[in-house]
Amino acid sequence: MRSELTEVVRSLFVSTANARDLTEEEADRLVTLATLVVRARSSVERDGHTREIELVPSPEAPTRLVIVLERLLAGLDSLGATRTEAWEVVTKAALDCVPALRLSALSILFTADELDTNEVAELARDPDDKR
Repeated sequence: MRSELTEVVRSLFVSTANARDLTEEEADRLVTLATLVVRARSSVERDGHTREIELVPSPEAPTRLVIVLERLLAGLDSLGATRTEAWEVVTKAALDCVPALRLSALSILFTADELDTNEVAELARDPDDKR
């Protein structure tokens, strides 16, 4: 029975019969999402005592992440997810690659009009503060 289950699961994930072709807009969306994520998850080297930023290395190219996210989207198609559901899962999976505090700060900056860095830091530490 274990080998039967293994074969059924393997065929499910190997099959891309239900996978839809990406539209140009969806391909752009994948590239944009992957670019945001690789930049947001890049490391920042800081001084051990002062915590001042010493180096911000260049982020990785988004190519590998685009491919992975596209495969996830195709897999969700194969499982019968709607395109809206599939994009929600793909977006969540991509954003989960970003450190939580950094993602919180980015979310604050995305929705805020004008905040200084101290206000962003306070809100990122206390997300329940709705200013």
